[in-house]
Amino acid sequence: LAASTLMAGTVWLMRRGKNMLIALVPGMFMTFIIAAYILWTSKEHKQAYGFGLPLWLACTIGILVACGAAFCAYRLGKKKNDELIPE
Repeated sequence: LAASTLMAGTVWLMRRGKNMLIALVPGMFMTFIIAAYILWTSKEHKQAYGFGLPLWLACTIGILVACGAAFCAYRLGKKKNDELIPE
């Protein structure tokens, strides 16, 4: 919830012409951590918490997911308000 709220805050800040990096960087970091955690399973735990991918692969996909979320937030922030509301 916090990661998606930070990405929504990035869009809001961009539309108002403010410094969006204050929300974008923590949002990307949290998105990376969440995605990597879901994809990875540590062998030290008794229960599987994720999909069981190797750590290097989970981190690589997590970086891609975080960059994709940042790209989507950037594209939405660049759109004007009248482009988003159909008449």
